[in-house]
Amino acid sequence: MASRQFFDPLTLLRLAPVISSSAALWFSHDQYFFLKVFLRIEEHDKVKPVIPAYFRKFFNGGVARLLPLYAITIGTGIANSYSRPAAAHLWYACGATFALAHFVFVPAVMWKVEHLANEENDAKGTGAEYLKKWLDVHTIRSIVADFPAWVCFSIAALKSLKSG
Repeated sequence: MASRQFFDPLTLLRLAPVISSSAALWFSHDQYFFLKVFLRIEEHDKVKPVIPAYFRKFFNGGVARLLPLYAITIGTGIANSYSRPAAAHLWYACGATFALAHFVFVPAVMWKVEHLANEENDAKGTGAEYLKKWLDVHTIRSIVADFPAWVCFSIAALKSLKSG
């Protein structure tokens, strides 16, 4: 089939979880990088009222970008674990499990996000405190769920493309 010289859907399926988990990991890093700035600014009193308003805009946009990424990552990870080359089956399954583990942290961040998103809390000046708490969980989640998912998918793709 001549068309497979230019585009192979199976190769795309094998690489999709690596690409989408790379994008999610990059986004995770950017979230940390851009939000940590609010905690480092010397003039905290000027920044405190800005944090909740910024977080509301930031978080809603972030969720709209991350949910499709994780749906693609988990979906293609599972699809690859079933249509796998034998050498990569377990790696794709583990990658999908780690990607799904991202959502295990929702209860740990839910009330922090709620506090930051609640306009009534803007005047309290507790935005920096709750942003720090959210970033702490975010960092742990990135290290124990997002990064291992990316590693598993990378190994799986290398094994499947090598054996295919």
